[in-house]
Amino acid sequence: MFETLPRLNGSATVEFLIDGNRIVIELDGDNAPITAGNFVDLVQRGVYDGAAFHRVIDGFVAQGGDPQSLDPNFPVANLGTGGFIDPDTNERRNIPLEIKLEGDNEPTYNTELGRLGGITPPPDVVLEHEFGAIAMARATAPDTASSQFYFALDELDFLDGDYAVFGNVTEGLELIDDIEIGDRIEDAEVIAGLENFSPDGVADPTINPIELFRFRNTGFDSGTYLFVGSEERDSIVDNPALSRSFDLEGDGNSAFTASTTESEGLVPFYRLRSTETEGTYLFVGTEEYNAIFAEGSDQRDKWVGEGLDAQGEDVAEFYLYGVGAGEGEAFNRFQNNNNGTYLFAGPEETRAINNDPNLSAIFTDQGVAFESLG
Repeated sequence: MFETLPRLNGSATVEFLIDGNRIVIELDGDNAPITAGNFVDLVQRGVYDGAAFHRVIDGFVAQGGDPQSLDPNFPVANLGTGGFIDPDTNERRNIPLEIKLEGDNEPTYNTELGRLGGITPPPDVVLEHEFGAIAMARATAPDTASSQFYFALDELDFLDGDYAVFGNVTEGLELIDDIEIGDRIEDAEVIAGLENFSPDGVADPTINPIELFRFRNTGFDSGTYLFVGSEERDSIVDNPALSRSFDLEGDGNSAFTASTTESEGLVPFYRLRSTETEGTYLFVGTEEYNAIFAEGSDQRDKWVGEGLDAQGEDVAEFYLYGVGAGEGEAFNRFQNNNNGTYLFAGPEETRAINNDPNLSAIFTDQGVAFESLG
């Protein structure tokens, strides 16, 4: 339904200049991909350059982003009804209400999940209305957000579930309290994360992108690796015991993109945990999975599936393009000769390993294992 809307598959950073002051906003496309993607798209289009804040209530919100405010002759008191007019359709572009609840894999759309939806107390949402949160303003109907946004000037948990938060101010937090009615955004710019932005949404609406992050198990001198999604990443990073054992690699950037749902052209990959070497994991496709767990296989007792359904059957961790699909970036699988563990590496890292005698003595290139979605 929303496949053509812009998306942010990961994080991005936006910088506002307001009355000469710098405010930096971190956008969360992992938990609000459409809302954050819409905002990035509008920043890229220059919609916010020169836009005014027209509604400021101390201890509540500082709201702006009405394109009508770009007209210096338009009375500030009359602002609050405008939205982005898409030049391709000459129609206003609204986005769906997008709320992700704690414990859910995906956001809920089109539905008020808080007080306005008759639900009290407010639900446990992933993105809360804490001080410095940025969220989309809207009219009465859930799916009427367009370009107007607001900064939360206090903890506003009574709005959770009814209005879509999609990021937080990370620099200049003390400045948002000083915003006054009529203040303008002199410049808005995406300063990081554009590689995670898809202006045309997803080509296939059945593909549900997920960013995978790589951790190295520090208990192994020559490395053993684990790939996880953003929620499991945060759990590891925030847990002192786990963060001592696993180092997040790639400067915090994702290693590759997969899909959490099956789609034409994608093949399933399963995450297996070693029963012999603690903290060791392996991702395999269907053919290798079947070979490992075949009757009489000497590998059968060495691995257990990590993802199980209600019947205890293994389910795919994620889906990727198969070898030779020609759709994405090729990733090779390397076996660590020192401990028998595995590493997936993109083209640049693959070349670096194969061209370094010391690394190639440790890691054996087993060839292309899959193609990432991005």
